[in-house]
Amino acid sequence: MTEIRRLFVRELAKLGGVVTLDEATARHARVLRLRPGDPVRLFDGTGQQADGRILSVEQDAVACEHGLPEPRPERGPRVVLVQALPKGPKLESIVRMAVEIGAAEIHLAVSGRAVARPDERRGARRTERLERIAVEAARQSRRSVVPPVVPPAELLEAAARAPEDAWRVVLWEGATEPLAAPRGTTAAWVVVGPEGGLAPAEVDALAEMGFSAARLGPTILRVETAAPVGLALVLDRLGGLGA
Repeated sequence: MTEIRRLFVRELAKLGGVVTLDEATARHARVLRLRPGDPVRLFDGTGQQADGRILSVEQDAVACEHGLPEPRPERGPRVVLVQALPKGPKLESIVRMAVEIGAAEIHLAVSGRAVARPDERRGARRTERLERIAVEAARQSRRSVVPPVVPPAELLEAAARAPEDAWRVVLWEGATEPLAAPRGTTAAWVVVGPEGGLAPAEVDALAEMGFSAARLGPTILRVETAAPVGLALVLDRLGGLGA
């Protein structure tokens, strides 16, 4: 049985019709050697998808036609990652794995011990790259929703976006309590620090905002390990991995 390829589009035609793929998706379609007439499944990252086919493959554009879009909402707990900026390419891996695991949103944050700092000149380009990584991870993991990657803000500012009814937890190597979800909650906001960890004063400030500190186990994890492991464990505590 031939696999039907999934392709991302910025917007589906409301009543069906013809859409042109963006540059990155068109390049992916060419890599897959898709040809006119090949069936595809298009998704717009908001929970809408539609069956269609390749209409044309040109040097500068790839066009598809599709039928009426159908909603495909994501179910299960809603888990948001607040990630303090790590250095180097680690953030790209964290975003990719967070999307594959099932994060609903990824909020970038600037913490006191973070080596990496926002660069206004390069910031927009980096955010665009992270968004492309999120799209590709959603496509690969067959998610119908592409989680937004929110540009960097100060740590407490990003954490303050968490609703009061969510389980708010900060994963910290200095914590003494294990990861334990409160009963009845279906949403969580998870804060993960940078390479040097969060300062005790930052953890105290987060505690005043309703965040509980928890550790992931007896060992100290690298930031690029702590984020996906923490997300997976939080989802598991909320019943998300078995949904």
